[in-house]
Amino acid sequence: MAAVREALTGNAPLSLALGGLLIGGLFGAVVFRTNYCAMGSLSDIYNFGDYRRFRAWLLAAATALLGAQLLARGGIVALDKSMYLAPTLNWFGNAMGGVVFGIGMVFAGGCLSRNLARAGAGDLRSLITLLVLGLTAYMAIGGLLGPVRARMEAATAISLGLESQGLDHLLSAILRAPVGVANLLATLVLAGGALVYCAADKKFRASPVHILSRGWPWGLRCCRAGR
Repeated sequence: MAAVREALTGNAPLSLALGGLLIGGLFGAVVFRTNYCAMGSLSDIYNFGDYRRFRAWLLAAATALLGAQLLARGGIVALDKSMYLAPTLNWFGNAMGGVVFGIGMVFAGGCLSRNLARAGAGDLRSLITLLVLGLTAYMAIGGLLGPVRARMEAATAISLGLESQGLDHLLSAILRAPVGVANLLATLVLAGGALVYCAADKKFRASPVHILSRGWPWGLRCCRAGR
C-alpha cells in the first residue's frame, strides 16, 4: 500500500486525471446501461412497489463505504481531511440542500448521475442541467451566493465539541471507546445492515442486473442478455 500511495502522490495530477477518466467512463457506462438513478429508485417504489433499484442504490452505498474505509486504513486516502467531517454540523444547510436537490432532481428527470449519463449520450437537456448545476454550485461556494451561504451556515451551524462530526467520533464520545473501534463498529453496522437488507429480498437476489450492475463487466453482460 505504501508503494501505491507513493506512486500516486508522486504523479498526483496525472493519477487524478487518469483515475477520474477511468472511473468516470466505467461508471457512466454502467449507469446508462442499467438505469441506475436515485430518483428512479424512489419512483419505482411509488409507482410499482418495486424496491429493487432502491436496494441497488443501497448496495452501491455500502460498497462505497467499505471501499473508502479500506483505502483509509491502507493509508491511500486521508478521509479526516474531508470538508464533510468538519467539527461543526451545518444542519440547516444539509436539510435545505437536500430539499432543493430533491425538487430539482424531479424537474430534471433524474439524479445527477443519470443526467451525466444522458449528457454523455448526447442529451442537450441534461447538458444544460449539468451546466446550471455546476454554475450554481460554484456561485454558492465562492461566487455571488457565497456570502449568503456563509452567513446562513455561521448562524445555524452547531459545534459538536469533537474533532469531527463523523460517526466514529460521535460513537467514541458516547461509548467511551477508541475512535478506531468506533469506526469499525459504525462501518460494520451500516454496511452490514445495508447488505442484509438487500439480500433479504427474494426478487432482488434473483435480479443479476441490480446486483452486478455495481461491478464491471458483469452488469453490462447481464443487462445485454436481458436477465
